[in-house]
Amino acid sequence: MNRLKNRLKNNKGFTLAELLITVLILLMVSSVVAGGIPVAANALGKMVDAAHAETLLATTYTALRDELSTAVPSRTITVSSNGKSIRYTDSDGVESKIEVKNDGKNDGIYITKSGSERLLISEIAATENLSATFKSVQCNDGIITITDLKVKNKKIGNDVNKLDSAVIRIVGYEAGKAA
Repeated sequence: MNRLKNRLKNNKGFTLAELLITVLILLMVSSVVAGGIPVAANALGKMVDAAHAETLLATTYTALRDELSTAVPSRTITVSSNGKSIRYTDSDGVESKIEVKNDGKNDGIYITKSGSERLLISEIAATENLSATFKSVQCNDGIITITDLKVKNKKIGNDVNKLDSAVIRIVGYEAGKAA
């Protein structure tokens, strides 16, 4: 105990060995922290992409529902033979077309109105990495079914989130006859 008191009263400072041990401990702690940063950043990136994909999927479904539910039932609603697009007349009397493109460069769901084509969901909502697509669309008795509506990560090419099928009912359609 006396030795410790004498040591505390001594103003000489630390020995070289004590300083080296302190530096070594700091190096080991900082290397552990620095090694974990890339792992944490990667995990955070995956969580952010998953959250964006969920939001994009919900936004895409809502946009499709809002657009297709107002198709005029008394007008012709046609689906392409490959099931990749649907033509209809909207409630404003405008001929419209929704189609999916999967060419690798311009992946996404596009809407054409009055000769002007644009993404159904803005590029800001879709982000650089994510795009929404679907496998096919069908229309029977006023019900539009979109199969395999999914959000894909364009950088790594895998599906991040998907709905096996989305069902949209045309407003004003009565079974057996058009409204």
